[in-house]
Amino acid sequence: MPDRPVQLGEYESAPLEPDQLTARDVDRLHALQARACLTLTRERTGWRLKADATVGVLVLDRVRVVIAPKFAIPGQQLMSRLAYALGTPVPATARRWATGPDGNADLVAAALLQECERLLREGLRRDYVHHRRVEPVLRGRLDAAAQAARRYGQLDQLHVRTFDREADIWDNRVLGREPAAAGVRCGPVPSGAGCGP
Repeated sequence: MPDRPVQLGEYESAPLEPDQLTARDVDRLHALQARACLTLTRERTGWRLKADATVGVLVLDRVRVVIAPKFAIPGQQLMSRLAYALGTPVPATARRWATGPDGNADLVAAALLQECERLLREGLRRDYVHHRRVEPVLRGRLDAAAQAARRYGQLDQLHVRTFDREADIWDNRVLGREPAAAGVRCGPVPSGAGCGP
């Protein structure tokens, strides 16, 4: 389990104790150094880690390194830039997201929680679901091939294909199962935290 996080900014450096890095960590950091993401140098008192043009969280065996951007972008501006890059409408991303120290896992859990709350307010989504049934009356389209092959032309039971609007769709099933998984991954949400419309 990683110890306390080491915080540094983009293009900044931070010292590391000699026992904070394992041999596997040193290999991983040298691999990142070969890709010009960061620089790891051996010093008399331990290690010095310098971030290049890189931001993010690096979880090592004994330490977690958090590299913050040189110029922090507010959440709303970041979401609008992502919307522009992905070609999605900006109103769909006009939300206030709250992230905790764990990073994006809390962001995903917050989005999931907001969607579940919306479903509780507005009801489950409904979509058209394709069914093949045997019915006593014609409802939908007659499946002539199944009728001829299975009923041999009898008309007391009809093989039909229907498209009915139902709540038992993939989206609702996922949203029904995921809150428990998200609760395991993220800690409890403190009061006042979360996301708003």
